Amino acid sequence: GTTGHPKGVVYKNHHTLSGISVGTKLEEIGFGEVNHKIYCPLPLFQAFSRYLVIIPAMYYNCSVVIPRRFDIATFWDHIKEYKPQGFCYLSAYLLELMNREPYLNDRNHSLKYAFGFGAFNKIWEVFERRFGIKIIEAWSLVESIGLTINIVGSSEGKTGSIGIPARGYELKIVNLEGKDLPPGSNNIGEIVTRTKLPILL
Repeated sequence: GTTGHPKGVVYKNHHTLSGISVGTKLEEIGFGEVNHKIYCPLPLFQAFSRYLVIIPAMYYNCSVVIPRRFDIATFWDHIKEYKPQGFCYLSAYLLELMNREPYLNDRNHSLKYAFGFGAFNKIWEVFERRFGIKIIEAWSLVESIGLTINIVGSSEGKTGSIGIPARGYELKIVNLEGKDLPPGSNNIGEIVTRTKLPILL
């Protein structure tokens, strides 16, 4: 429940492994390096924190810093104390950080990337320029975790994109008749996805 109370969802075992696929993509920005830490201020009942942060961190032997909640008053103090390389976000967190008065030391921290959901296209590049933090955007449904990840973002003109499917998933766009649509901004349809097994470990 990102916007409401938690709700029960039954996952098949292979769904819980999709976090490892996400971890594989995050390797490109240093996930899994020695003493790598990620700051996760999200509730642990959420699929995002459980499957896309905790599981890949265990698999890659990373540390996870878990505060009680996201609090703009203590966020930078925590970053200074624990020195994580990344942090997890929901869109509101980025807005709160942007609404804070600018400081000369806005880039004086250990953070290299922010990994999460719902980054607003209008602030994406502005946030990256101000804080020197690369946004890694994921896209998913609660009932189908770990679908896509956008790791290139602003560096390749892909702000606002949901990215490409994580390993272990297939995704395509179909029209009203269920026929595949080729890539193109005019080809608007329904996103359909399925798990592609086996997921290599």
